[in-house]
Amino acid sequence: MGVKKGDLPEFCYFQFLKEIQMAFKGTKTLRDASVPLKDFLKTVFKSHKKIFDLIMSRNIKDLIKILGKETIVKNRKISALNKNNRIYFVIDGLNFYVDISRKLVRFNPYNTPITSINELEAFIELFGSEADMDVELEREIGGILNLDVHFPVKIEGDFESSSNLINNVFEKYRDKIEPFFNHIHLHVSPNRVHIILDLEMYDFEKLRPLTPKDIADFFKVLKEFRNDISKHLTKT
Repeated sequence: MGVKKGDLPEFCYFQFLKEIQMAFKGTKTLRDASVPLKDFLKTVFKSHKKIFDLIMSRNIKDLIKILGKETIVKNRKISALNKNNRIYFVIDGLNFYVDISRKLVRFNPYNTPITSINELEAFIELFGSEADMDVELEREIGGILNLDVHFPVKIEGDFESSSNLINNVFEKYRDKIEPFFNHIHLHVSPNRVHIILDLEMYDFEKLRPLTPKDIADFFKVLKEFRNDISKHLTKT
C-alpha cells in the first residue's frame, strides 16, 4: 500500500476516521465505534470548532441549526437530546452520542447493551423525537417504567367505528412490541392515539439486554402503525 511499517497505526486510524465520514455519506456501514470528540468533528464537519463549543455549552438549539448548514447532513432530519451528561443525536438513521466529560463520541452504538435506566430513557426520548412522536416517561413505585407514546390522528365521522378500526389495526403490530414491554394498552381519543406500555425495571441487570437498535426498531414499528391507520382512516 506504500505505507511504512512505523506509520501503520496512524494510517489505520486515518482509515478509521475516513470510514466515519463515509458512514455519514451513506457509502459505508459502521457501528459500535468510539472516537475522540475533536477528531470526530474535524473529520465530519467544516465548522468543527463552533460545533465543539456548542456541544460543550450544551446549546442544543444552536447546535441543530449549525449542523443543518453542514453539507454532509444538509436537508437531513436532525434530532438531539441533552441528558445524563451526554448529547445524543440521530441524523437520518445514524445515531451517536457525545460523552461530554470524556470528550468521546460513541458512534452508531446499535448493538451495545443499554446499561442503565437513565440511558434507556434517553434513547426512548431520542428515537421518539426522531419519529415525531410525543413520549412521556414515568418511573412508578415497584420498579415499573411507564411509557406513553402518542401522536395526533384525524378522525372524521363515527368515533366508535374509527376507534375499533384503529384497535384492530394495532393487533397486527402487537407481537412486534410485546418482547420488550408488558401490559400494552391502546387508548384512542378523538384526536390522538396513545400506546401505553410498562417495562419492569426492578431488576435491570437480569433483563434481556436492550440495545439502541431495539428502541429504534420499536419506534419503526410504531411509525408503521401510524402510517397504517392513516391509510385505513382515509378509506373510511
